[in-house]
Amino acid sequence: MSVSDPQTVTIAATPYTLARISSETNKSVYSTADGAWLERIGSTYGKRYRRTIRLEGKKIAANPFDTSLNQEVGFTVQLVVDIPPQGFTVTEQKDAVVGLINQLTASSNALLLKILGGEN
Repeated sequence: MSVSDPQTVTIAATPYTLARISSETNKSVYSTADGAWLERIGSTYGKRYRRTIRLEGKKIAANPFDTSLNQEVGFTVQLVVDIPPQGFTVTEQKDAVVGLINQLTASSNALLLKILGGEN
């Protein structure tokens, strides 16, 4: 079963539409038309279950060593939920994910900014 197509992600108040470009058992890939944003959503099953959503961004930026040259750069943001096959309900999992997101984004993203700045 797949999530809805297309997906929309809003980054810095700009919404991006990501259409499904690939769908296989337990995983789907979504992309903007220009390929600048890619989202991978999937599940793996074994002794533990893993749910993953991954957002990948890429752009052309100036080469810091030779500003006359440009280069493609990219980054990834992902959320992984690793659970046993039984013992935690979907609601309990959701509550934990929401709690973590709220912790990161409280007080104008204070903790998130510290982590992105290299603090631990």
